[in-house]
Amino acid sequence: MSTLDPKYLSVQEALQKAMNYCVYQDRCHREVEEKIEKMGMQEEAKAYIIQELIRHDFLNEERFVESFIRGKFYYKQWGKQKIKYHLKQKDIPEKLIDRNMSVIKDKDYRQTIHDLMGKKLSGKNKPGLKLKQKVIRSLQSKGYEFSLIMDALQEWE
Repeated sequence: MSTLDPKYLSVQEALQKAMNYCVYQDRCHREVEEKIEKMGMQEEAKAYIIQELIRHDFLNEERFVESFIRGKFYYKQWGKQKIKYHLKQKDIPEKLIDRNMSVIKDKDYRQTIHDLMGKKLSGKNKPGLKLKQKVIRSLQSKGYEFSLIMDALQEWE
């Protein structure tokens, strides 16, 4: 049998694969646990691998959350609500999420709302009701708060 067959991986081979998985990009505990389960590891082996990943700083939930928030906001331009929702889907504690939301600067957050709104409204003299509704839906789908969208819309007019 091949040593690459997941059913025949040793704990050390699985640990090495998990380390490589974590080096590629920051991961949360849940993602790593799922990866180890797919390797066919028993519970004791899974616990050992996770413990080793944490001990050697391959797995750091705080770093993952900060990196996730920064990436989703600054590169994908997601709002805080959408970011929070996706982190909760990964079983990240709410306290950890809230504590790390500060990586998004308020000035940048408001500017991004204005920029996204500007893309939708550019070249329009005075946006009509339908266009305003379209802009509001678009920004809400990206996870921005309704009150901030309305503030920005009033400033736009």
